Amino acid sequence: MKKSSCFATFAILACAASSHAATVFADRIIVTNSVPNNGPNVATHWAEVQVFAQGSGTNVAASANGGSSSASSTGWGTQTSWAIDGNTNGDFGGNSLWHDNDGQGGGAEPDIYTVVFSSPVNVDSFNIHGRSGCCENRDDNFLVEFYNGATLVGSNAASIGGTFSTGVTPIIAIVPEPAAISAGLLVLGALSLRRRRA
Repeated sequence: MKKSSCFATFAILACAASSHAATVFADRIIVTNSVPNNGPNVATHWAEVQVFAQGSGTNVAASANGGSSSASSTGWGTQTSWAIDGNTNGDFGGNSLWHDNDGQGGGAEPDIYTVVFSSPVNVDSFNIHGRSGCCENRDDNFLVEFYNGATLVGSNAASIGGTFSTGVTPIIAIVPEPAAISAGLLVLGALSLRRRRA
């Protein structure tokens, strides 16, 4: 019986090592476009970054719901807040699009866009809208990460692929470091040895 109990605990730890779509408790989303898709220093622009709370479906990234934004650079007369204003209009002239400063003396990669939620919340999916009418390929193949403080809790690679939006995309939970799993196994081994001696 003790062996099966130990095996069950080991199985739980082993299962924790696999990635899966999940709800994560996060206070921010960070979107990074570090691989230019059309030559060096290609611009990045987001029309809308949406993150959905588990259960309610509330867009916690929206400025109307307390979201605040920042970016590694901003240019071309845009504002970071335009990508969390609730408007998915991807036209450059629509004043609802954040654009980095590539082409205006900028161009340092990676391009990083961050939205901090009003408070940590359980979130399960996101949707990112890109530019429309021009240059959609610039907004392709990027990394989406979710943090709670300094801890990475979820991520997903995403692509707009010419459709102007990722569509509602699940978050992949981040699993414990292998060192943490190894430490857990060592503790289990020590407990098992201690029981045998007793």
